[in-house]
Amino acid sequence: MESLRCCTTYRVVQLCLLSMLGFMSVTIVEGAVIEFQEPTYELDPTWKPVVPFNIEDVTGISSVALDSDYVFVGQRGGYADNVPPIFVLNASTGQYIFGFGNGTIKRMHGLQTSVRCNDKKRGSMRETSSAIEVWATDCTASVVVGYDPITGHVLRTIGGHGTAGKAGGRIEFGAVADVAVTPAGDAMFVSDGDGGKGSVPVLTSVAAHLLFTLYFVVHTSSMLFANFTCWFDSYNILFLCCIPTGIDARVMRLNSPQTSASPWDIDWIAGNNATSPALNLSFASPHSVAYDPETQFVYVADRNHQMVRILHGATGVPLPGNWSLDCLAPQYTGDPSMMDVWSIRIANGLAYIGVSSAAKPQAVDAHIAVVEVLHSAARTMTDACVLKTIVPIGKRYPHEIAIDAARDLIYSCAVDSTDPGVEPGIAALTRYRRVPSH
Repeated sequence: MESLRCCTTYRVVQLCLLSMLGFMSVTIVEGAVIEFQEPTYELDPTWKPVVPFNIEDVTGISSVALDSDYVFVGQRGGYADNVPPIFVLNASTGQYIFGFGNGTIKRMHGLQTSVRCNDKKRGSMRETSSAIEVWATDCTASVVVGYDPITGHVLRTIGGHGTAGKAGGRIEFGAVADVAVTPAGDAMFVSDGDGGKGSVPVLTSVAAHLLFTLYFVVHTSSMLFANFTCWFDSYNILFLCCIPTGIDARVMRLNSPQTSASPWDIDWIAGNNATSPALNLSFASPHSVAYDPETQFVYVADRNHQMVRILHGATGVPLPGNWSLDCLAPQYTGDPSMMDVWSIRIANGLAYIGVSSAAKPQAVDAHIAVVEVLHSAARTMTDACVLKTIVPIGKRYPHEIAIDAARDLIYSCAVDSTDPGVEPGIAALTRYRRVPSH
């Protein structure tokens, strides 16, 4: 189908594309350029994860990452011996291969791979060539953990609870959410601030717990309250509570060390505790981050600000203009504050952005917006968000996504799923395939 290109004016224009799009209406506002086409992806009914444990033991899929023929899945359920926080599936069949991470992750959030494997075989997984790592972010322990994908052994751990920057020679995060690594592995971009606030552990009593709960329900937003988490002791008397501190909500670039024994070094921080006045940005919840090696830009899904922000990868300086819901969710006509921009990944000149309602578990208008990535020269001329298509994903809010550009596949995962007839847990990991053009 020939695309329809509409440039915006200062007023809202309502277009009824009766003959071309079948009564679909698209709202276009200033700052958005829409080359809108019919959805080009559909749910792939032929692919389903096949795992050796009960799906009830997987209470939520929080992250997914790819490496050629393998799908790495991060889940945040109860980490029993047979249900690891990270497990590997065959990309073609969905068959479980093995899992790892037990005892090293408290609460899984993001997952990413840094470099590819070579073609040597070792059982059902390939040998690593040199520096292949699977990176996981733990938003409770506030660490980024690098794993060997063959053995599952921890290669390195970056960060810990604390304030921005280094404390005692150690990089410290607040509530680390996601990472993106350059193709050469010489730098890592970290989005720190899941829910917009970091947290510190506090031991408290039942009475104090009730008072804390009442205070945070009355005085904070739902997203801030989500980070106020407590655990009972065996006698139900004491609680270990994580209290929001507001020390994070930032994006940082870390430069890799020259040797494996050396620490990673902070290059720049944008947001809270910025390393320069030009980087003193206001993030609400930098939930997901992606790096485009072609443009060398860093793309940040700022969930609670309902937008994508774009930074120069080398300096952290923001580019003019943001991608807002006007472009990312043109079909949505409700309260903008009730929509969230969850996730972002870059592949082959396109940005894939997960968007859905903020009100869990009743996710509505859940979709993946596919936006053209503009290079420096084009962005100098326009700050427009160029929407190419929208991929509906039902009520599975896209907590994190992964793109297999070679096979035209999109993987999306939700911590829970509200589609009627769809069981929670492992079923919240879904795959979408490109619809052949006619």
